[in-house]
Amino acid sequence: MDIVARSRRRSALSAAADRIVVLASAVVVAAVSIAAPVWELPPAAAEGAVASAAQHRFEPSPAPAGTGQLVTVNTGSGTATSGSLSAWDRSATGTWTRVFGPVTAWVGRAGIGAASEGSGRTPAGSYPLTESFGRLANPGTAMPYFQTDSLDWWDSNPASPTYNTHVRRATSPGAGSENLYGIGAVYDYAVNIGYNLARVPGAGSAFFLHITEGAPTAGCVSISRNTMAGILRWLNPSRNPYIDIRVGAAWSPTMPPVGALDPGQPGGLTSGAPSYGYQGWAFDPDDPTRQIDVHLYDTRPDGVLQTVVVRASRSRPDVGAVYPAAGPAHGFAGTLALTGSGRHTICAYAIDTGGGTNPLLGCRTVDIPGPVGALDVAARVSAGQLRVAGWAADPLTPGASETVHIYLSGPTGTVGYPLVTGQSRPDVRSVFPWAGGNTGFAGVLPVAGPGSYRVCAYAINVRPPQTNPLIGCRTVAV
Repeated sequence: MDIVARSRRRSALSAAADRIVVLASAVVVAAVSIAAPVWELPPAAAEGAVASAAQHRFEPSPAPAGTGQLVTVNTGSGTATSGSLSAWDRSATGTWTRVFGPVTAWVGRAGIGAASEGSGRTPAGSYPLTESFGRLANPGTAMPYFQTDSLDWWDSNPASPTYNTHVRRATSPGAGSENLYGIGAVYDYAVNIGYNLARVPGAGSAFFLHITEGAPTAGCVSISRNTMAGILRWLNPSRNPYIDIRVGAAWSPTMPPVGALDPGQPGGLTSGAPSYGYQGWAFDPDDPTRQIDVHLYDTRPDGVLQTVVVRASRSRPDVGAVYPAAGPAHGFAGTLALTGSGRHTICAYAIDTGGGTNPLLGCRTVDIPGPVGALDVAARVSAGQLRVAGWAADPLTPGASETVHIYLSGPTGTVGYPLVTGQSRPDVRSVFPWAGGNTGFAGVLPVAGPGSYRVCAYAINVRPPQTNPLIGCRTVAV
């Protein structure tokens, strides 16, 4: 049957080729280069954070739930007189971010532990930061602040009714009380640590965070002048600031899992069962050697969500090389069946072992082609008939016959007719070898009477979501 000139066929084939969606890259990266992601800490501190995380697994903030600012102090042993200080700020979503430190901090000459009056020991525990003071003018803090003079004392006399409070008087309250001005430059800026707020006689008094002189203290915590001034400007009583003092690893916030969804491998096109071979890695810095779950979600072209749960337990030496505290056993891989032609969006989430945030590891987009073809001919045969011809094929069922629906819209309405491919089309095969040689369809269809008819052809997709692409329309006068 003389359908159309060959040049016209080639034009239709070229247009169809443009409509065939190119799948995602089929190259599998055998050894993906791993870069340490940015968590709440800067990248340079990431590995240290992973290592220390193993020592404080799942420990919540040591401060009350309403605390938005936390200063942490720790030493390596109970008798050590210097250690480390950091300051943390909590966002509205509950994420803690380090804003100062770690910096060197000096503690009591007897270390950290159970404190009492004159013990020379810094009290271990978590305490509110209640008020601030200094020999110098307020540096810009929102905390309650008073500038001292020679009348300002901190009462350290267990027998005094104002024990462990700030008083103003011309003479000492007695028994080791400190003149807050006369003590010197270390009290240019200071914040009171709210230890022994019940003012139990002899339990201890006058524990401050203040400027260091580079030596152990009588029980206070001391840091550099610049850091002290910065922390004062940062502190805000509305954020309920606290300080946590301990021996051993310092508290640090729980961190979300880290990882990546690496480039994958589309497959199954020639078998009619399209799939996506995924791979990646994930672990939780709060428990770095533990193997965690990864949830993969495939948002199908019809909007239905397919979920797959896998365990990140495969060997990934490249991950272990970057994160030695975690080790290599944190890879995941598998094959995800892709149902339906069109665009699939595949996203992976790492599941936090402590019930916290489950971060997105990445998304990949895979386009599964549906049927393609062209309506090459729609022409009048007689007063009551017209002839149609073209071709259609489905990349996911290569060589199989394809149903085509023809719709004639004319003066009396729209009528549909089914046709099936099976006629020889070597021109199509030369462009799309996978389609086979019998992709052509043709037929003579009746019309109700004279007039102008709009002829449209749709290739029928039998797989969900059963989107039937339009392969061409023509207007014919009968």
